[in-house]
Amino acid sequence: MKLTVLGAGSFGTAIANHASSMEHDVLLWCRRSEQANAINDRKENPDYLHGVRLHPSLSASADLDACLASADRVLTPSRFLADAAIANGVPPARVTVVENGIAPAVPR
Repeated sequence: MKLTVLGAGSFGTAIANHASSMEHDVLLWCRRSEQANAINDRKENPDYLHGVRLHPSLSASADLDACLASADRVLTPSRFLADAAIANGVPPARVTVVENGIAPAVPR
């Protein structure tokens, strides 16, 4: 399955890394191309998970449109980024919010 993870902070990177280790084809969206390049070149997210080696198959990109277009499923730790994916044409059924902790119920 082709997955896109929106958000390359520590939690988003951990989600992407885990999914890659489970043999999914994962693309991690980063806000900055410098961060995406570091993840692709060094297999490390120096901004948020310094010293943690990322799975060799994990790829990153700062091109949101390309990330969304290639995904069978979009994962994100952020409701805001989930809404952004939906606003960019991803069907809501293909977007999953993977929250860290417990969040209050929010009407949709």
